[in-house]
Amino acid sequence: MKTINCSYNNPYNEKWVFVESVLRKAIFFQGLNESVLAKAEEIEVDMGIKGVDSLHLACAEEFGVDFFITSNEKIIKRYQGSIILKSPTSFVNSVVDSLEVDKYG
Repeated sequence: MKTINCSYNNPYNEKWVFVESVLRKAIFFQGLNESVLAKAEEIEVDMGIKGVDSLHLACAEEFGVDFFITSNEKIIKRYQGSIILKSPTSFVNSVVDSLEVDKYG
């Protein structure tokens, strides 16, 4: 597995440590390719979601994730693509709700 350590340039070093710990547990990775880069540019232009955020969304779309979880409300409001965006709280609530439906069904 290849990762890029950006902690030297990251003012939020504690967050980067957390991200690295999550990445070590990941099973699948979506690489960059022309399709992802084109989609990221489209997201940036059409939805006003800039830079790395548009790249993350493009990777998620390319990989076909079920949910994209973010605490950035601007992204949640602006994104109009093919995947479901949720805040962490909203995601947990939806999982709990689905477990209750399965249990009491």
